[in-house]
Amino acid sequence: EIAALCFVLFLLFRDINGKSPGKLVTGTMVVGRAGSPSTTKQRLIRNLPFAITMLPLFIPILGYISYGLLDLMFLIESIIVLAGKRRIGDQMAGTIVVRRNTLPIRQARLNLEV
Repeated sequence: EIAALCFVLFLLFRDINGKSPGKLVTGTMVVGRAGSPSTTKQRLIRNLPFAITMLPLFIPILGYISYGLLDLMFLIESIIVLAGKRRIGDQMAGTIVVRRNTLPIRQARLNLEV
């Protein structure tokens, strides 16, 4: 049970500083919709869908049933991302993922539109 709690906490806090291993490798970062730096609260909310779908795995019997839920969540998330939309967590948190070197360009465009 302690391991389960640690795993869920890891999912919530894995990129609390905005720098998950994948984002470091791909040169991307999480920002607010307007291009401003994302807040800790936004990054936590962004990871909630993963943490919530993992919780039932650690409850006897219910955990076996939840494997289907995980597959369904992965399928839905994949369809959304492949359709060019933001992940569910990004939609909940009001964040987007951008390449690090394009952030100043995006902010300049937003300033021109206002």
